[in-house]
Amino acid sequence: MIEDPLLGHQLANFRMERVVGRGGMAQVYYGTDVKLHRPVAIKVIDARYRDKPTYAERFVREARALATWRHDNITQIYYADDEDGLYYYVMEFVDGLDLGELMTQYVNDGSLMPDADVLRIGTAVAKALDYAHQRGIIHRDVKPSNVLVARNGRVLLTDFGLAMDVSQGSLGEVFGSPHYMSPEQARHSASAIPQSDLYSLGVILYEMMTGVLPFDDPAPAALALQHITDPPPPPREINPYINAATEAVLLKALSKQPYDRYETGQQMMAELAAAITSEQPEVAAVNERITLPPLPATGVEREGKFRQHLTVAERIAMKLGPEPEPVSRNTLTLDPQERRFVWLPLTIFLLLLLGAGLLAYAFVFNPDDTIAGQTLTAP
Repeated sequence: MIEDPLLGHQLANFRMERVVGRGGMAQVYYGTDVKLHRPVAIKVIDARYRDKPTYAERFVREARALATWRHDNITQIYYADDEDGLYYYVMEFVDGLDLGELMTQYVNDGSLMPDADVLRIGTAVAKALDYAHQRGIIHRDVKPSNVLVARNGRVLLTDFGLAMDVSQGSLGEVFGSPHYMSPEQARHSASAIPQSDLYSLGVILYEMMTGVLPFDDPAPAALALQHITDPPPPPREINPYINAATEAVLLKALSKQPYDRYETGQQMMAELAAAITSEQPEVAAVNERITLPPLPATGVEREGKFRQHLTVAERIAMKLGPEPEPVSRNTLTLDPQERRFVWLPLTIFLLLLLGAGLLAYAFVFNPDDTIAGQTLTAP
């Protein structure tokens, strides 16, 4: 394996230590801010685009613009620059898992994400998208691997590397991830609008609630055509626990025409939350294994799924282990020899205190008080 020449390399105050992600246009490194001594994520544009000034300059320009944003569900960008032909930006490092990893765990053990987690994650992504759309930015690559779930439960949307300023338009190429791409993006990236991002979120919600993608094909062109022309399989045919109201929300989110979808992410998630709690379909008991029909999109057979499943927080803890205990600045770490020196005077002090207490007890409560070897009998 060829070693990455950027490992150990330092850009400004940021040292790159290991690769944590690769995408179509860039790769992400775990690194350290050597001045502030904090972990960071460093995104470096791929070598294929370094000789294309239009892409490289836009990469840095948009990163600098995003650095002014402050939203709890969007990763914070600290710095952006270019150095020796390397275009990069630095953002906060999130200790957790991406949604794609979490969803794979559920698929592998034949279970589904709890509805409460679906709503929590979906709402966080929707809020992030609404915030971006209000500032004229379209993400264009909303997918599970770009949604991070931290140990503490915080959900963040990341990777605005393909983001498009509505006022500037698009460079014209088709960008995005085929499984989550809206019909209009599949035709041309210049057609992307805010509802395009909401379509991608709709695909994620569909996948979280059914365990499968609405459209799937190994050939990107065929997959794009499915998004453009084919209706998605009704979610209730895959997961009978989904009620009719929830199915209606998911199908509206995946409408072929952008303006048939929801106007905002907040509106979509509010309707989904109301739908999920509105009624429960009459199916098998909640802990009973149910047999699912063949999946219309892929033809893959599944044995069944349980209604009761691990929460996202439990899965993150299982994958990453317990969160390290914070160390108090007042806590001293001593080796065994140092501990002996600490305990010795303390032990002597306690023995002296105990002896003084015994003498006081004898003096106060013993009727025969002894002074200088003489016994005085109390009258």
